[in-house]
Amino acid sequence: MAVVLSHWQHAHQSALMIQSFWRGFAVRKEIDSKFPNMRFIRKRLATANSNYSEDQTLTASFHRILQRLSKVKSISLLQKDIETLDRYAELSREICLHINENEWVIGTLINAIGSLNRSEPHKITLYSILGVMNSLLRNTGTEVFYGREDLLNIIVKNFRNFHSKDAKNNLIITRSITLLSLLLKDKVTLKLFKSDISSKQFVEKFIQPRENSILNTDILRCLK
Repeated sequence: MAVVLSHWQHAHQSALMIQSFWRGFAVRKEIDSKFPNMRFIRKRLATANSNYSEDQTLTASFHRILQRLSKVKSISLLQKDIETLDRYAELSREICLHINENEWVIGTLINAIGSLNRSEPHKITLYSILGVMNSLLRNTGTEVFYGREDLLNIIVKNFRNFHSKDAKNNLIITRSITLLSLLLKDKVTLKLFKSDISSKQFVEKFIQPRENSILNTDILRCLK
């Protein structure tokens, strides 16, 4: 008897669920026929909710990365975290704003570049750090990078060290060119860079033979 009752309850619940789904479908179909924009609104709401959840997850993970960055001194132990930070900064303006609120992170990343060499793992780390900087400048226009001679020297050093035609080298050069282009939009940084005649001339000679792109053209125009 108990088995029969349990089976009946399960069947009853299933029937109610099917009826519920069907009613929902029928109601949505009727609403969509009367108000065509409702389907679009539902999709936008679903996307917004999805993005919100993703941002919340990114933010939680970001704060865990910050904790590790503040404790671990060896940058080689943080390679995966820096790669993740690069992806997060590219995906989410919210993450970029969080980084801006923690300026020590930017200082840590810039200082970390000085400890990197030209090994393959360090190339990946350098590429990721450059990506974080580019995302910050694009998404927030953070001023902490402007007027920094050490950062300009890093870019020039990248041009010197990674000029050979290698896939990873090309990626580093591309991000370095992007970073320089973004930095030179600031008048103080542009004036500072122009004052270093040797670096200015080197960059002009380095960029001119490369593929003609908007970024290269922008840099050469700025340096005239």
